[in-house]
Amino acid sequence: MVEALQAETVSPRIAVLRGVTELEQQAGIDLGTIAFNQEIDISLTIRNSGKSELTLQDGAVSFEPDEQTDADMFAVVSRPGRVEAGGSSVLTFRITGTAAGSKAFDLVIDSNDVTTPSFRLSFSFVVSTIPLPSAPDGFRVDNLSAEPEKYTCLLLSWDAVDSAELGYIVRRDVNYAGNYDTKFEYAPAANSGTISYTDTTAVPGTTYYYKVQARNSLGTSSLSASEAKLGVLTGTPMTGVGLSESSLVLSKGASHGLTATVSPAGASIQTVTWTSNAPDRVSVDASGNVSAVDYGRATITALGDDNSGFAATCVVDVQPERPSLRLNGVAVDSGSTQVLTDVPATLSITAVPATAVIRYTMDSSTPDADSDVFDPSAPINIAGSGLDLSFKAAAFDSNGISSPVATVTVQVRQTGLTSALTASSTVTTFKWEYNEGYMLPMGMVSDGTHIFIADNTRRVIWKVDPASGEESVFAGKLNTSVQLLDGIGESARFRYPNGLTTDGTYLYLTDSASIRRIRISTAEVETLAGASTNGYVDGAGASARFSYDLKDITTNGRYLFVVDKMDNLNSYIRRLDLYSTTFDVETITTIPHYGNSIASDGTYLYISASMSSSDARGVIWQCGYSASPLGTIAGNGLADLGSVDGTGTGATFNAPWAIICDGPNLYILEHGGLVIRKMVISTRVVSTVQDASITTRWTNGMAILGNALYYMKRPDEYSACLMQHQ
Repeated sequence: MVEALQAETVSPRIAVLRGVTELEQQAGIDLGTIAFNQEIDISLTIRNSGKSELTLQDGAVSFEPDEQTDADMFAVVSRPGRVEAGGSSVLTFRITGTAAGSKAFDLVIDSNDVTTPSFRLSFSFVVSTIPLPSAPDGFRVDNLSAEPEKYTCLLLSWDAVDSAELGYIVRRDVNYAGNYDTKFEYAPAANSGTISYTDTTAVPGTTYYYKVQARNSLGTSSLSASEAKLGVLTGTPMTGVGLSESSLVLSKGASHGLTATVSPAGASIQTVTWTSNAPDRVSVDASGNVSAVDYGRATITALGDDNSGFAATCVVDVQPERPSLRLNGVAVDSGSTQVLTDVPATLSITAVPATAVIRYTMDSSTPDADSDVFDPSAPINIAGSGLDLSFKAAAFDSNGISSPVATVTVQVRQTGLTSALTASSTVTTFKWEYNEGYMLPMGMVSDGTHIFIADNTRRVIWKVDPASGEESVFAGKLNTSVQLLDGIGESARFRYPNGLTTDGTYLYLTDSASIRRIRISTAEVETLAGASTNGYVDGAGASARFSYDLKDITTNGRYLFVVDKMDNLNSYIRRLDLYSTTFDVETITTIPHYGNSIASDGTYLYISASMSSSDARGVIWQCGYSASPLGTIAGNGLADLGSVDGTGTGATFNAPWAIICDGPNLYILEHGGLVIRKMVISTRVVSTVQDASITTRWTNGMAILGNALYYMKRPDEYSACLMQHQ
């Protein structure tokens, strides 16, 4: 008993596999149908998974046929004599279909495996009454290239094989001893007499070798009985195909002719076949004429007709249509200039096809893949005064192809407030406790819907809904430390925000020694010019420097204009170019006064100023957008301090701070006189529209929304009120 167990432990172990499948003892295997007289070889893998060598003696492989099967149908082709432990070897036997009918036999493999000394498999198969077809005879090749325009044809023929019910396989190679892997299946209409086949895929000037096989439902004959036949084509093959363009951009409905050039010039065949991979977008005719059918991309291919495979391609894009523009819902022509006398207004842009992405710019540059994306559900807001805004828009498809650019210039030229400006009401009141930082409202502006207020001491930008009086912090965080930090909403930080202006898309503000902007739709804050350090340097935005006492700001759409302190007696007027990718800053003039605030009417700048930081007698100064100062147009700074109405230099001002333009008029908030003054620009007539009896503790800033004037006042030390005056 112990000896038997030990023998099993060290015994070899036989396993038999067909392909990668391990077969079980006495497994049944159906070999299907073989042709009459066909020989097939069956290979099995003998694997030894035991601990010692597996041996197969002579006669170890035998066949046990059933009564309907002849023993002489089987023969061992190769047999391993031994298989090492953990190794494998191949056993091959042959079956010859010498008799038709259903056949079966057992394959018996004897070995020294003490557990399975005889491994038995059962096979079954059917021998058809139909033999494999014989190899075709009479194979020959005729060269047709001597005929006109037959440089790609070789005529092959052979004698029909009766049993070739499925036709023939023609094999080709360029080497006599090649593998003949190029093959063509051919089923003639009538399988009798001489079979002819024309190979139309040959290349001029090339030598080919051919063989042919017959085939039926049981398989394929051997190769043609005769040796490989030679076919030689005369002529000069193509070496390349070129196109007049490799890419095209067309408008829908447009057409363009492509020209194909075959190399060499003496190639026997000079023609090409034109195709489009997307004819529903771009079609092409037999002459290479391309037509833009629908939006999108297609590839046009010109394939040489000599079978050499040389081809050239042209990528054709059918670009989106030029976007359409609507101002306040009314269609406007591309390239036009539109004048708005009332704001806010909206600019909508529509693309065709609707799947295209619209990108636009406001700095006169051509839209590209990095430009702002237009959201059809959120039209571009236009607000402000004295603006010339340049909009350019293009539609981009999924391949980045751009439409023609649509352009419109929008001039904001308001016609002035028509209300009497005699009644004031409180919109909202900001309050704070004794131990909190107090509010110092400075610049104010409206985007046509809300009022934005720069809080200089608590370092935030407030947003107020005038209809409801609801107030919220729009950017920055209350009472944080003094920082110059870009970010979104409350993640941004300010130093001492001062002046505010807008074009409807952005708020622009002065913040200590820097100029910054805030995208109204997202509250994203970014610094355009200046830094947390002061100085006086013109140049690219990041390298420009301003004084810490950077005052008010305004815009005409192209430039931002700021009042920058030179000293206690003089001021710089400087501008930042919004069309410059680096936001270049330059000084356009100096004024011999202590500048406070600035406004624009679309043609000129107007600056409210005092004689010095300690002399409140004031003037209104006018200058152009470039280095063209015009000088004082109202007030003279020489008369006694006061707020006397009059014309031009006959009027006097007491510490004129905020200044705002409604188109034909300027409104000036006097910090010293505690009044609001109005100056008609065309006549320079100055009048008082509000007296001191209705306000105390003015702050610097005014805004216009609708037909009302908004300003701030501080009735006491712990509150500030947003006032509406109409």
